[in-house]
Parts: sequence; structure tokens; C-alpha cells
Amino acid sequence: MQAYLVGALLFAVLVSVFAIQNIRPVEIHFLIWELREISLVLVILGSAFIGAVVVFFLGAFRQFSNQRVIKELTKKNKALEMEIENYRPDNITLNEDIAGLDQGLTETSEDKNL
Repeated sequence: MQAYLVGALLFAVLVSVFAIQNIRPVEIHFLIWELREISLVLVILGSAFIGAVVVFFLGAFRQFSNQRVIKELTKKNKALEMEIENYRPDNITLNEDIAGLDQGLTETSEDKNL
């Protein structure tokens, strides 16, 4: 997380320096928009800001989706844990039955050997 923050701050500084060095006025044409004599600094900083907002909303959407999946998986995990708990008494009973059968087989084998 700290590396991400340092990288973001470094990028912000580089964009700011680039914008400050390019202060001449420019014309912008976009679809039906036309802006005349707007400072290139404003165009660069505005573009960076719009990009940051888009990245923020995409990240928030991804986080929301991940939280929903985590909630569903947690619910499914709890249901499976309850199912395991329901099978434990049966498992203990079966293990006791197997132990009894093994003991019976051992006694039968000993009786045949005599």
C-alpha cells in the first residue's frame, strides 16, 4: 500500500511539473465542443483529474463486487460447516461400528486358529 501511495504521489508531481512547463494557450475540439484559448495546464490537470475519478469509480465498483462475493462465500462456508457438524455424530457411530466389526473379526480369526 505504501508503494502504491509513493507511486501515485510521484506521478502527481510529474504531471504537475509537465503541466507547469506547458502553459501556452491551445484550442480543444472534442465531438461538438470547441474551446478556444484555454491554458494547456488546465487541459492536462483536468484530464488527469477526470482519469483519477474514472479509476476511483472503477475501483469502487470492483470493491463492491468483491465484497458481495465474499459475503456469498462466507454464507456458503457457514452452511457447509453446519453440514459437516451434522455428519460428525454419524461418523462417530460408524467408527464405533467398524471398531466392533474389527474386534469381531479378530476374535473369529483367533477361534479358527485354535
